[in-house]
Amino acid sequence: MRIRPDALVAGLPANEIRGLLRRSGEFLSVDYTMKVLDIDVSKAARVLDDLEAEGYIEKDSFSSSRNERYWKRTVKGGALCNALFSPPFSRRTAEKKLNEFIDRVHEVNADRRFLYKVDKVVLFGSFLTDAPQVGDLDLAVQLSPKEADCEKHAQLVQVHAAAAARRGKQFPSFVDRLSFAYVEVRSFLKARSRIIQLSDCTDGVLKTVERRIIYPTNQSQQ
Repeated sequence: MRIRPDALVAGLPANEIRGLLRRSGEFLSVDYTMKVLDIDVSKAARVLDDLEAEGYIEKDSFSSSRNERYWKRTVKGGALCNALFSPPFSRRTAEKKLNEFIDRVHEVNADRRFLYKVDKVVLFGSFLTDAPQVGDLDLAVQLSPKEADCEKHAQLVQVHAAAAARRGKQFPSFVDRLSFAYVEVRSFLKARSRIIQLSDCTDGVLKTVERRIIYPTNQSQQ
């Protein structure tokens, strides 16, 4: 399956939706879609509804008995997972982007304006092969609050969001305010890079693929 690089699926770039479906494992949820695409809850719900309407996903049968709705990929969704969009990147380009990413990890951990720190970065996907060209630069990150006290961290999150609002940042919901500091770090790490596909270290796909912990460098493989 080939799709034009500028194609849209559910109103978003097709390669972003491909990344979402690839990493979704067995089920998709609104919460998971928010984290992978770095979008708010209302937009995540719309994306899933649109994907269902376009035939890429379908509701899972046990969703009706639970508080949260779940979807699973259809055959069409599976085809999108394997779609080709644009020419692959050279390994040299990927290495440059990876080095820049690690530099941003160090910046996040050293800069007090960020309320979360990066505990771990896991590299997986085509970069780990010997191919001279690679597709996406697949990276999973584990973030944690810099402030260990939960109450103090919650207060800092509110203050941080309020400061952003004064600078013109708009929050569609209270959930968006609470998640702003977390999403801010992920967005900074990704830096709008087309090659970087960012997921969480809790992503189930990491259990089934070759992977390598690249930060911290002294951490053994898990």
